[in-house]
Amino acid sequence: MAHLIQDYNPQINKTPNNRNLLLSDYEFTHLGLTCYTDPNILSAKSHTPTEFNDLFTVQEEEVKKELKVYASYKLYKSAIIKDTVTQYKDLFFYKGFTYTKSALLTDSTKYSNNVNTFIEPSMLDEEVPYITDKEKEKDTKAFDDINFIFNPNPNNPLLVGISTQSIRNITGYSYNPIPEWSLT
Repeated sequence: MAHLIQDYNPQINKTPNNRNLLLSDYEFTHLGLTCYTDPNILSAKSHTPTEFNDLFTVQEEEVKKELKVYASYKLYKSAIIKDTVTQYKDLFFYKGFTYTKSALLTDSTKYSNNVNTFIEPSMLDEEVPYITDKEKEKDTKAFDDINFIFNPNPNNPLLVGISTQSIRNITGYSYNPIPEWSLT
């Protein structure tokens, strides 16, 4: 059940249409309504974007079923039904607190991308027996097409390494971010 307020009126209640909402130190305003939230209860790290979408869908379906019952008994006017549907499209109610769906999805997607993206350790840091010291020295001096892309593992031709020093040389990377020609 969505737990809608029986005689809901946004001008009187001043909160979204959910009777189980709790007060909190954290609050935000959504379409003039005061919403209380608690980032310790639900955060972008607690669910994947897919899990959030599933939770959102289930909640929206429940509220639509409950609104049909309220409408059939003429407990809500059409304006209240429309406002309630808008609230449940924009907001997610979880354990007595209100959360913005778009913020949860955006943050969860960013966190999921960061967690699921990995960078292989630099191949230059490892000792690779078939790259000679002379080739390493040549690579660290200046950009060289031969050493920019190398294949550290001949058994796996799909694994391609890119020389970090060559990237630094091409991009002009410096530990001093202020160019020498700058007046500051």
